[in-house]
Amino acid sequence: MAAALNANLDIWVALRTLVARDDCLLDENTCKNLTRLADFVADRTFSMADSCSEQAIETLININLQISEGLLEGLSRARGRIP
Repeated sequence: MAAALNANLDIWVALRTLVARDDCLLDENTCKNLTRLADFVADRTFSMADSCSEQAIETLININLQISEGLLEGLSRARGRIP
């Protein structure tokens, strides 16, 4: 579980780093929302250092699923696949 949480945190740190770059193509509001989510995920991950509740893990899973679906949808729209 610790390895999975660390890997997830690494992804969110990388995502936060990408949206903070000056050359990020996402709009400012999206960048701010992703930054806030990255901070939330980091806080939640660090709070689970001693014990992981099923609800906390499900929260992280749901965030990851929703964000990944949104990013994939955005990519598809950018490529002209979704009207």
